[in-house]
Amino acid sequence: MEETTKCPFCSEEILKDAKKCKHCGEFLEKGVRPQPQYIPKKSSGLAAILSLCCVGLGQIYNGQFIKGFLYFFVFVILLIWAGFMGIGSIFMGSLTAVLLIPFIFGVLPIISFWIFGMVDAYKTSERINKGEV
Repeated sequence: MEETTKCPFCSEEILKDAKKCKHCGEFLEKGVRPQPQYIPKKSSGLAAILSLCCVGLGQIYNGQFIKGFLYFFVFVILLIWAGFMGIGSIFMGSLTAVLLIPFIFGVLPIISFWIFGMVDAYKTSERINKGEV
């Protein structure tokens, strides 16, 4: 019969020659234990500020390149759409239509999407720092 000893982590009986505890999964030899990888922290504030400067830049800072370029592309489309809304409303005649329609269908979506991009960049960097992403 082989010699046994107690695991220093969970106090269960294990073989004396064991390199890893079969009960708790801890490595018993220091040289065998895998070293934790260093993951640089992302600044959540910087991610939000970058998205404030240019939509999608915070996502690119977080390493989400496709998402960042997609956000920028959608933002440009919204800007073009707002321009068409402004030009189209001029022909409606009334001052309310000229001011209200471009604001509701042009400016509000742009501001909403811009804020959404900043919040998304901030929260994503928080999740990266927690190791969830």
